[in-house]
Amino acid sequence: MATRLRKLADGALRLPWAERVRVLAAFAELARASLVLRMMPFQRAIESGSVPLEGSTAEAVVIDDWVRALNRASYGAPWRNVCIHRGLALQRLLRSRGVPAILCYGANPADDALKAHVWVKVGDRIVIGAEEAGSYAQLATYPRDAA
Repeated sequence: MATRLRKLADGALRLPWAERVRVLAAFAELARASLVLRMMPFQRAIESGSVPLEGSTAEAVVIDDWVRALNRASYGAPWRNVCIHRGLALQRLLRSRGVPAILCYGANPADDALKAHVWVKVGDRIVIGAEEAGSYAQLATYPRDAA
């Protein structure tokens, strides 16, 4: 665990200042998402990323910068973080910066079990979780009133 954090810190120190700040913010959001998912009822936890939009910067480069920062942070996180953690964290990071990110929740019955997946969309573009999203039926979006 300490080795992963050390690698994250060493890697972050080599990044330009602005990217360092994004990685640290993404790491903090991943930690928050992990706590929320453990401590809150599922419905409230999954809605926690649907913060009101602030600002107005929906440029693709801004989105890509935050996706990259979140991926870097998730590699170094010493706790389990899967699509739902990353989705909640990225949605909150983007929405708090004016990007209308929508969290999508889907399911797929497989092998006598129900598999679930979370992905984040901005407009028609899936910005995280696209690799698996196609094999899941979308059940809900957050915020609820999102198309």
